Amino acid sequence: MMNILFLLFLSIYHVVADNRCAYDLAREKLLQDDASLRFSSSIKLTKEEEVVNNYLHTLKQNEVDTRYSSKQKYQFLSAHNYYEVRDQIPQSKVFQVLRKMPKGGHLHLHAGAAFDYRAIINYIRSDDYLWNHLYILYCDGVAVSTSYFPSDTDANSHAYCTGKPKTSNCKWKHGNTHTTDEIYRLVTIGPEDLPYQGYEAAQMWDIFHYKFGLGAGLTCFEPVFKMRIRNTIENMISDGVSFAEFRDFPGYIYNFDYTHSNNDSCGRNRIGGVNELLHLKSITDEYKKIHPTFVGISYIMAAGRSSIVGSYLKSIDLFKQLRGHPELKNIVNGFDLVGQEDAGKSLNQLYPSLQGQQVDYYFHSGETEQPGDIEAPNLLSHGYDEATEYNLFDAYLFSSKRLGHAVSLIRHPALMEKIRAKGMCVETCPISNQILAYIPDLRSHPAVTYMAAGLKVVISSDDPGLMTYNNMTFDTYASYMSWGTNLADLKMFMMNSIECASMSQDMKDNAKRVSLTAWDGFIKNTLVEACNADVDTLKKQSLHCSSIKGLFTSRSCFKLNQTSFVDVSVPVEVPIKFCSSITCQYQSLDNIQNIKTVGKVLSPCQIQCPVPISWTSANVSKLNLFVDDKPLCAGDGCPSITFVQ
Repeated sequence: MMNILFLLFLSIYHVVADNRCAYDLAREKLLQDDASLRFSSSIKLTKEEEVVNNYLHTLKQNEVDTRYSSKQKYQFLSAHNYYEVRDQIPQSKVFQVLRKMPKGGHLHLHAGAAFDYRAIINYIRSDDYLWNHLYILYCDGVAVSTSYFPSDTDANSHAYCTGKPKTSNCKWKHGNTHTTDEIYRLVTIGPEDLPYQGYEAAQMWDIFHYKFGLGAGLTCFEPVFKMRIRNTIENMISDGVSFAEFRDFPGYIYNFDYTHSNNDSCGRNRIGGVNELLHLKSITDEYKKIHPTFVGISYIMAAGRSSIVGSYLKSIDLFKQLRGHPELKNIVNGFDLVGQEDAGKSLNQLYPSLQGQQVDYYFHSGETEQPGDIEAPNLLSHGYDEATEYNLFDAYLFSSKRLGHAVSLIRHPALMEKIRAKGMCVETCPISNQILAYIPDLRSHPAVTYMAAGLKVVISSDDPGLMTYNNMTFDTYASYMSWGTNLADLKMFMMNSIECASMSQDMKDNAKRVSLTAWDGFIKNTLVEACNADVDTLKKQSLHCSSIKGLFTSRSCFKLNQTSFVDVSVPVEVPIKFCSSITCQYQSLDNIQNIKTVGKVLSPCQIQCPVPISWTSANVSKLNLFVDDKPLCAGDGCPSITFVQ
């Protein structure tokens, strides 16, 4: 009777084991199929890049573990509004590594809100001429605009030149009656400006438009405008950005040269779009000579979504004039519509103005939280009863080179596949999307799906200066921590930014050469950091390391003749560094077959061994492990591996 029960137990055990093996192999196949679609699947990391990838991931995991185990208020920073955690982000070791990483191009950047506002205010304050000519307009006690005038008399004679009604009690006040901090708080969005907990995009856009308009006048005076360009370029260079594409409205920069008659409503001489762009070109060329890693600027002309319908043809005509200027032909490269998408004209509504124009479009589209069956209220009076997100379909039909934000694209899988097949690039701006209430928790950002589905995705910052930061690393950090991003993804962000740029092919080739050279330098330097990392401290920070009591693998059944890996968790007391050599010895139980593969360190408590591509002995093998040529286990202490043909 006992023999029968024993045989029955063995048969059940083998059925369960076989079922588990089949399950593991099916699961691995699903994971591999899923990974093959990823937008970075074509990136094959070098041995050195793999070490850096694993080091950076360990820093990421440990940051989350440390905040969780110490029960800090903000356990996952990017799950919270940027303004709540902005001072903690630069303290992150991950952020500090990413700060040194080359990023390629910055493709979605509004020039009027991209600079360091505090630095520009300090520059104005340090120059007596500028400081004494800066004025802030107050109407009914509320600051509404900033500008420059030759004198108090001139300023007060134009108290209503910005369009405020005469019924308002408006008066220009000297900027020098304000402190630097007071002006900075007036013209930027800070935590004190957030409407309320759980605010919606519509409320935040009201604040955005108010702050953007108030701060725009700071840099419309010609000498400050030129300093704005310098500040923006310098910030990009220090952040590892090789080139940028500025979206901007031309024609608003002025000086006090009254020998010309091109006066604006406030009595100042506007220098004109051509001269503005010639300043941009001249300053850019200057920095290109000084910094060989900086390859240039591209200009995407913008028009407001809320403009009068008939004005768009004039805007496109102006774009063509600027593009046709002999000195600007390599700078002026595209056209976009900007502003709150829910409150502006739809692309469908503007078909008569936009179709057949021989213009490269770079449209904001799908930047909305509204459901697809809710019509945009601003369109109803024009007879266009459709939701904002349908701009995505029109952007596709207008062959927009890129899609700005596209947060609602995830709702349209068929269109998403067409966009993937067409190679259209999605410009993601995570922190902007969060602040404007489209994606409050960045772990839920639709870019996660776009990347997994193989769409071309790039990282940008939108309006960083207005939002109180001045480098793209904040957005890179948010995407790396929140989207399941690895080093191959980060490299693909960089490569996509070059491929999707509006520059000429020669400039793209130069940008690719410069960026890849900088990337190699980053990998070399970070590799040294990884090899010398204090692994004991890293182990203490890791919740995973502290839970390991002995050698074990997450599964024991693997298929030959395909790319499979055995992940082995290692006790905390084993001395492993990121650059330790790992030898994986697969030994048959009869000792007839012995195959070695070269493993790698995933973390101070985990190593990975490639599975042999062939195995002729019995299915079961012992996996002997060596770290820096020293045995990690022996005999029964080593994991057992089952191979399936």
